[in-house]
Amino acid sequence: MEETLSIIKYRPLEGCGDQFEEELKKLVEINKASGFADKATVKFTKLDDGSFIQIMICPNMDVLIGEQDEGLAWLDSVDHLLQKDENGSRTEAVTGFTFNWS
Repeated sequence: MEETLSIIKYRPLEGCGDQFEEELKKLVEINKASGFADKATVKFTKLDDGSFIQIMICPNMDVLIGEQDEGLAWLDSVDHLLQKDENGSRTEAVTGFTFNWS
């Protein structure tokens, strides 16, 4: 199977950026405790507009799906800190395969 790349954008509410950033640190710890951090590369970047980007590269889709429940539980815990779009979505996300980028 091919590596799986997932990019997620979070937009904290006005005045909630620092608190959201602290919650991202908790997500990193959750990933370490679950072993996900040993299986995947996960990076976070803060953009100039105050939003955050999470980039995950997993060896395959099964690893990404295996972490989905814990990731969604964390997302539910920070729901009150995030802007939502007109459909109620808390994130903008895209997932696909890398197709041998090496």
